[in-house]
Amino acid sequence: MITGAMATDVSLAALFGSYGKQTVPGNFFSRYKNLVHHYTHQRSCEDASTFCSGFGVIRREAFHRLGGFDPQCRFLEDIELGYRMNREGLRVRLCKDLQMTHCKRYTLASLVRSDLLGRALPWTRLMLETGMVRNDLNTRWNNVLSVPEAFLLLITPALPAFLFAAPALVCLFIGLNAGLLSLTYAEGGLAFALQSCVMCWLGYLYSGAGVVLGLAAHWWHGPKTAVNSTSDLSES
Repeated sequence: MITGAMATDVSLAALFGSYGKQTVPGNFFSRYKNLVHHYTHQRSCEDASTFCSGFGVIRREAFHRLGGFDPQCRFLEDIELGYRMNREGLRVRLCKDLQMTHCKRYTLASLVRSDLLGRALPWTRLMLETGMVRNDLNTRWNNVLSVPEAFLLLITPALPAFLFAAPALVCLFIGLNAGLLSLTYAEGGLAFALQSCVMCWLGYLYSGAGVVLGLAAHWWHGPKTAVNSTSDLSES
């Protein structure tokens, strides 16, 4: 299917698929995170502004033209490569029908570590450095609004109008994330959906902390100097 799509549309520089709904590990954190990935891919734009190397392909000439992955990127090297492809006008397609089984096992600790240190923090720095902020993937408007809303929920017990504010904030949070939570209910039932709702709220809290750390790191260290440059390659 991948080779067929790439052969049919010669204007494509790269193509990647979507996480499937099912994963091999059966524990809650693995199933929840897999569904988050699946839902994120299924609602995102097919004309992608980034890339996922885990189950994607890129044309050799495009890969070499861009100088490959940036060795300075400890995390999200495929996202960074996708941003460079987008900046150079190279087309990347998200093929939602091409669904893969991702077998990664998560615990609560490994999920928090991955999302905080491997995603929220470096992705914030990457967006600041590249100026690539899109209403897509996990930075859609409802995801962005859910971060401060999650912190409001955290401090709600300290508010004088707690009895009135709490139900309204809970309803707002569920509304902002209704699509994902509906999927968790469909795939795992009520108990799984309730656990997912709590995990979703927790995820926005530590992701928000990651954004703050990313902003601080960007301010403290400044933007990285890109190792790979298409202009350098054209002159060599």
